[in-house]
Amino acid sequence: MPADQSTPDTWARSNRVYPISAGKPGPRDPSVTPYAIPFAQFFDDPRYETAVFVTGTQCGKTDTQLDAIGWRLDTKPRPILYVGPSREFVAEQFEPRLMALFDQSKRLADRVARGKRNKKLKKIVNGVGVRLAWAGSPTSLSSDQAGDVYIDEYSKMFRTKQKAGDPFVLAKARADTYADRKIAVASTPEDGSVTTERDAASGLEFWAKADPEEITCATWKRWQGGTRHHWAWKCPHCADWFIPRYRDLKPPENATTGQIRRETVLICPVNGCIIDETHKEAMNAGGKYVAPGEFVREDGTIGGDPEDTTTLSLWVSGLASPFVTWGERVAEVVEAEATGDPASVKAALNKVGELYSHRPASMLGEDDVDAKVVAGHVIGRPPREVLRLTLGADVQGNRIVYVVRGWGSAARSWLVDRGEVWGRTKEEKVWSDFELVLQKTWAGLRIEKALIDSGFRPDKKDAGDYHKVYAFCRRWNWLCTPTKGQKRQSTPIIVRQVEVTTEGKKETFGLNLAHVDTDYFKSLVHSRLWTPADQPGSLHIAEDAGEDYRRQIVSEFRGDDGVWHQTHRENHYLDCEVLAAVGGFLIKAHTIPEGVFREGAEDEDDVGGEGVAENLQAIVAQAAGMTLRERMAARAARLNR
Repeated sequence: MPADQSTPDTWARSNRVYPISAGKPGPRDPSVTPYAIPFAQFFDDPRYETAVFVTGTQCGKTDTQLDAIGWRLDTKPRPILYVGPSREFVAEQFEPRLMALFDQSKRLADRVARGKRNKKLKKIVNGVGVRLAWAGSPTSLSSDQAGDVYIDEYSKMFRTKQKAGDPFVLAKARADTYADRKIAVASTPEDGSVTTERDAASGLEFWAKADPEEITCATWKRWQGGTRHHWAWKCPHCADWFIPRYRDLKPPENATTGQIRRETVLICPVNGCIIDETHKEAMNAGGKYVAPGEFVREDGTIGGDPEDTTTLSLWVSGLASPFVTWGERVAEVVEAEATGDPASVKAALNKVGELYSHRPASMLGEDDVDAKVVAGHVIGRPPREVLRLTLGADVQGNRIVYVVRGWGSAARSWLVDRGEVWGRTKEEKVWSDFELVLQKTWAGLRIEKALIDSGFRPDKKDAGDYHKVYAFCRRWNWLCTPTKGQKRQSTPIIVRQVEVTTEGKKETFGLNLAHVDTDYFKSLVHSRLWTPADQPGSLHIAEDAGEDYRRQIVSEFRGDDGVWHQTHRENHYLDCEVLAAVGGFLIKAHTIPEGVFREGAEDEDDVGGEGVAENLQAIVAQAAGMTLRERMAARAARLNR
């Protein structure tokens, strides 16, 4: 007999019964976790192809997926693919719960193929297959077609590099033959940095869409590409709606973890009402999903329209879990913070359903960079405080990026030039063009030290070739020094002579290579950005430095874990500033006395800047038609001038 028409949650209520050994024995009651019901109903909703469900631990994700699997196999059977983060997770955690689902349901118990046909990773139920696969196994992900695809704990799949590709893409390909396919992702979040924004339609504070480069968590990236529904509560005291977050919890001050577990309360973020744990069940029962662009009417219905997309994305704070108290959530975070281990703190915050950022609260931003812009100071015209110049260059596969920094008293510095010399760095032409940069003059000043990154990284396709860097520095050895970055070393700079093999040849040559402590010099550059403009060591930026430059020099931050994390794809100008700072260190810019200015600076007619390359080319062209005596006289005149 065909099954009655139902939705996954109503089917579970009628067909699933927990054994006496379960935490809550008896008939399954999906309303215990009402925020999970829309995720289960997604499988019967023709509006969406994909669902992304992000929440904390102990929030009912797995049982909700089992509800949908049981409903599908009983009412509208078609092949199913379940993907877990590892083989052990699938075989030892999910498969026993799947078999328990079949045994709990009277309608499914006698429709499961038993005996030899009941394999660990392949079940036959009601005539269709249920394949269990795991990330990192392309064979298991590409073996069967499926109408429904479940990807469980998606974020965990990226803790190790997925050589076969994104498990979501591989698994979704198994469903492409079904026009009404359903792909469901459920996971706790992991690493990333996000802010909040207040929606004009509802007044609610939602998670803002973040730059994907600032998000490590694969699940969150997919979540923010969907409708971005948030689980909202109605305050039992002021009746205003709000979206609960970990920051809204208030534990007792100077308390033991036992007191924290018992006495933690929730503060309504709208009016500051004190809400205790006893209200959680009622707030969940009356909770609503609201997306940006939607609002809650007085009668509790939802108005407005979410983003037009085929992905339903749902976020629920771990505070909504009926199985873990607010005090237990806080106590776990406090205990993790007491260990001083960032990994423990991360795990505790992820359990609450929120991203963990290594970014400290005091991290530099583009606003801090804008504050360092000096009015009237432009590229190519160093102020009279500048006495000496250094250059830092970052070599990419298709260009050389450089920064020229001018140094004054007590290591105060000004951005004098920045730019990119385009061309394949495996070829000679781009290096010839770069020579013109090294020969520029700015207000009569020449570059004294040029540090060029030779840290070839084979894992980065756009990285430059260190052989070319070494060969160039050999020709310009009185000015240029190749560098390699080191995460940590005993002193900021260690210069060693190395024997370098010329590319494609057997002969070698000696070269001084500077090993640079990148943690030290990145920290130094950022500390100089923090330094007030009138203080020794302060760093200044030209008005026309450009948005790209300003973004890149704060494209990394030093996390609480002591590791530098990149927030933007491009960070080349930061690398250049680091090497320019190395040059400042080598010329001992910090020893330049206070109150020293460049002589005649106010009367100088700068022939440097953007037009110097053309100026040099004109001199060469003019010299071509001169006799030797005429060329020597012209050179003497230029030197005197």
